[in-house]
Amino acid sequence: MLAEFTLGRARPKAISYKEAVELYLEDKRQAKRPSTVAGYKLLLARLNFKGALADITYDDAARKLGKFTTAGMRSHILVAARAFFNWCIKRRYISENPFAGLEKPATPPRTRVLSDSELSRIWRATAEPTGFNRIVRLSLLTGQRRGEAAQLRAEYVAGAVCTFPAAITKNGREHSFPLAPMALELVGSCRTNAIYILTGTEKPFNNYGAAKAALDKASGVTGWTLHDLRRSVATKMAGDLGIAPHVIERILNHITGTLSPLARVYNRATFHKEMAEALTAWETRLAALIAA
Repeated sequence: MLAEFTLGRARPKAISYKEAVELYLEDKRQAKRPSTVAGYKLLLARLNFKGALADITYDDAARKLGKFTTAGMRSHILVAARAFFNWCIKRRYISENPFAGLEKPATPPRTRVLSDSELSRIWRATAEPTGFNRIVRLSLLTGQRRGEAAQLRAEYVAGAVCTFPAAITKNGREHSFPLAPMALELVGSCRTNAIYILTGTEKPFNNYGAAKAALDKASGVTGWTLHDLRRSVATKMAGDLGIAPHVIERILNHITGTLSPLARVYNRATFHKEMAEALTAWETRLAALIAA
């Protein structure tokens, strides 16, 4: 043991997989959003390794990963597992990452754009003012990500402008966008003192699976994800309403797009007026679809 220590080969600490996961989550809570840590916890729990952390081998990892036949879930678990075991290496709990070398399954990019009829049916099926339904409707009205919409707080709204702080956005950039009349009415109807006003809860909404399955059944629309709403809004703004690409990208809070990195540094225009016009035009078109 003294020789190994002298050579920098101190033996890994004895710790179980479950114990290591708890320490990892506690560490990540210091810098990550609660929803992100909750995602780590869910994915790592799916692996559910028993016994000592240092006893987990490449074959063990491959067998566990092979049980997940859905490409998306397998990819998410693999990414989470690699990050966790790399963290364990830094803490000297293990010397090798058992998930190193395992490949993510190839997944074609999603291209689903919902039809006018499908959007209308989804809107009608979300009439009941539940937290999930409000998240869906705000995403459909504004093209925002479901996770960001779900974390909407009262202090993020000032007049007819909503500002998501950098701490909750996917790209880590503060995002301000106007609320057109229907979106403003939706947000204004959330009379609650809870932290998250769309859901009326103190914790971020996470029951998407059951709620989405119920919405599919109620609307009769299948084979879609909540993120497809975002793509559908952007596509119809561009194709049906002729909204300029840079305005759509500003609404969606995209980093990449029509402006080059250098142009984004010097072009600090918010395009607030253009975004307001675009979102109002989109709401007008959506209202016509619902009324048809």
